[in-house]
Amino acid sequence: MKHLLRIVPLLMAIILPATYATAQIKDGEATVTQGSTTTVSIGSAYANTLKRASSVSATWTTSNSAISIQSRTNTTCTIKGNTVGTAKLYFQCSYYIDGFRRTMNFYYDITVKSNTIPVTRIEMSPSTATMRIGETLQLSATAYPKNATNRKLKWTTENYSVASVSNNGLVTARGTGKVWVWAKATDGSGAGSYCVITVSEPIKVESIALSETEHTINVGDELTLTASVKPDDAANKEVAWLSDDTGVATVDGGVVTAIAPGTCNIQCSSTDGGNISATCRITVNVPERKWLSVVLPNGSFAIDVTDMPEIDLKVAPDNGYAVHSMTIDGKALPFEPSDSILTLPGLEHSSIVNVVFVSTTPSGIVGASEAIDSPYITLSDKTIRVDGLPQGTLIYVYDKGGALVKVTNADTFTLDKKGVYIMQIAGKSFKFAL
Repeated sequence: MKHLLRIVPLLMAIILPATYATAQIKDGEATVTQGSTTTVSIGSAYANTLKRASSVSATWTTSNSAISIQSRTNTTCTIKGNTVGTAKLYFQCSYYIDGFRRTMNFYYDITVKSNTIPVTRIEMSPSTATMRIGETLQLSATAYPKNATNRKLKWTTENYSVASVSNNGLVTARGTGKVWVWAKATDGSGAGSYCVITVSEPIKVESIALSETEHTINVGDELTLTASVKPDDAANKEVAWLSDDTGVATVDGGVVTAIAPGTCNIQCSSTDGGNISATCRITVNVPERKWLSVVLPNGSFAIDVTDMPEIDLKVAPDNGYAVHSMTIDGKALPFEPSDSILTLPGLEHSSIVNVVFVSTTPSGIVGASEAIDSPYITLSDKTIRVDGLPQGTLIYVYDKGGALVKVTNADTFTLDKKGVYIMQIAGKSFKFAL
């Protein structure tokens, strides 16, 4: 009987299972970046146990496809992050130690992070603004952090009828009201910021003043009108010009051109819909004719130079004479003695040109006398002026018939009647007409 009792415990040791199960417990957690790998290891106490164990059989499994197993050992597992999310990594192991079969049953919480850096905030400038219809405003928005993977922004408006916004943040005020204009991240982070914009009616033109309210011009002339638009901060200061009779005068951008005699109104109007205007009364006249009269010893003539910007005259002296001097309205004209062409600019009024000829041979009207340098002679109406006359030198004036009409030593004198005269100074004879 005693021997039987000794055998029973031994049999029980052989019959009882050499394994036992432990409840699954959390051994740790890990984080892996999407597209990257990391290695998970069991706790050091468990690893030490397995070092002393035999017949170790370990398996690693995952709860879903957020992660995948790349390689494994009895104590480590290398995993790869596939998609952003969470998963469990299970470890199950059986082994023998001290003659008994045992198991380990752990899990690990794995978090798969995105491989991109998200936008966390957006700064908007300005954050509030006031605008008037038709105005534009450039908004500025910056995404942070500056190393975010995708910093592109999308601009939107909550009410297009109040304000629209372009892809780069340019706001256009369209109607009165208040609107929120947003800049939002496009990386899916949900980050965004906004500017509150209040839109009011534009400032309209209140008055227009023209540089002239009435003016008289001649046919073919031009007049430039300027418009002063008030207030200075009017939203639209553009104006439109109109002639109520284009047969009399036309207008283009404020430049009035006289077409024909008559009167008309030139109107300048605002274009902002406020119906503000100003008027200039234009009277167009036929221009006064301008005549150039040329008085020569061998004849006189007059030409109409009204529309001539420049006048060329060819003066032909009598035989035996050369051109000595020319006078226009009593003032000397410069010219080259060797050139008989006289060039005048356009005249502002009718004028008279007098020409004096000088004999190319010594005069025989008066007894022989030593010739002197030719003085300069200018004519004005019936007045004769002799510049450069030596003191005491006598001047003899004869009519065209040879009769002596004047003897004088004065450098300025007058003659009683108009006509053709010959004037002798020393040995020189001068021919002219008044």
